[in-house]
Amino acid sequence: MTEDDERYGLNWPGRRAALAAAAAPPLSVLEPRPASGLAEASTRNLLVEGDNLEAMKLLLPEYAGSVKLAYLDPPYNTGQALVYDDRFGGGRGRREPDPGYVDLRARRHAAWLSMMLPRLMLVRALLHPRGAVMISLDDAELPRARELCDEVFGPDQFLATLVWEKVHTRKNAARGFSVSHEYVLAYARDARQWDRVLLPRTDAGAYRNPDDDPRGPWKLDPVTAHNPYSARYKLPTPWGTELPPPTGRFWAFSEETLKRKEAEGALVWGRPGRYPMVKRYLADVQDGLVPTTLLTRDMVGDTASARRELDALLGAKGVFEYPKPLALIRQLLRIATRPDDLVLDAFGGAGTTGHAVWQENGADGGQRRWIILQRPEPLSPDVPRQRASAAFCQAHGVCPDLAQVTRLRLLKAAAAVGGAELGFRVACVRPREP
Repeated sequence: MTEDDERYGLNWPGRRAALAAAAAPPLSVLEPRPASGLAEASTRNLLVEGDNLEAMKLLLPEYAGSVKLAYLDPPYNTGQALVYDDRFGGGRGRREPDPGYVDLRARRHAAWLSMMLPRLMLVRALLHPRGAVMISLDDAELPRARELCDEVFGPDQFLATLVWEKVHTRKNAARGFSVSHEYVLAYARDARQWDRVLLPRTDAGAYRNPDDDPRGPWKLDPVTAHNPYSARYKLPTPWGTELPPPTGRFWAFSEETLKRKEAEGALVWGRPGRYPMVKRYLADVQDGLVPTTLLTRDMVGDTASARRELDALLGAKGVFEYPKPLALIRQLLRIATRPDDLVLDAFGGAGTTGHAVWQENGADGGQRRWIILQRPEPLSPDVPRQRASAAFCQAHGVCPDLAQVTRLRLLKAAAAVGGAELGFRVACVRPREP
């Protein structure tokens, strides 16, 4: 290989097969499962039981360019075998790589990347031109997920890496650091067009109007700032002196702007020798707040609160091992959707996204609709981590698999939320007849 052959990029064993999987036509059909959902005749919500890669291919003709928010909570690369085994990355039928080149950890990364690449390509095709994808991750795959999303969506479509405070307890047995956070990686279909929604203001109560200013409620802001500004002047005071900016700070406005604000009565002086403050009017600020990248547990809940709310809803403990809190998904909905948008959850899991959409619709009168995909992963009472889930399914007289957990949670969520448009249809991915 010469220097001309070298290029920057993400590569792994199985990449070519993963690209082929994305381009291959679907080998299945969507088969309705009547009487499995709720209010099926009128609903626009859809739960699909089956592999999400095949499901997205089957949904593409109808929903291409329609999804405003795609939320992905893929299996984390914890060393457990991935259930999404597409036979990539050294799978069956491939020559075993040189063991000195690819170790076990590299195989796991390769398998995860091969699982994610074709699915992200389908998600991109489903996204609305002003839509976004948000992916829950931990540190195991975040660096590679960034590279992968740069390739699929383009590096210019990167929006942010949100940091979610998932726990509040310190693990003193941890080696090195006690990890308290996970991430939500956000990419737009087109960042220039992304329809970011401002969050409801929480500081409107800080604006008052004690002097009956005709421009309405206001609050005081400093006239200086930490960041350098090109203006260099001394500010005349009502007492005949001139004030330079304080040491280490700079004027936040030009001299002309401050003179105009003073003429308008928007510059408020205090005692002699003090710097003035400037009125910021509620009418002049944005209709909402710009979302931040820090999602604290006080704001959006944590894993403990998620388990409590799910256990209470299902009436059973430990049915789903790592649910996301409703408040976290609702925050993402507030940032990336409007009241009549379509939401896709490609790894449905505990069905939290559908529940959160219903709650958010109830809060703002919206009619958001959802599509949730979940593979029917078998659950066995003989596997300790699956015992509670299997028992939950058996107690409700259904086949013990994860798609049934998702469906049952949505049925219970609809009863808990109440109100209109809480139904959903169910369809299955079935092999196409030869």
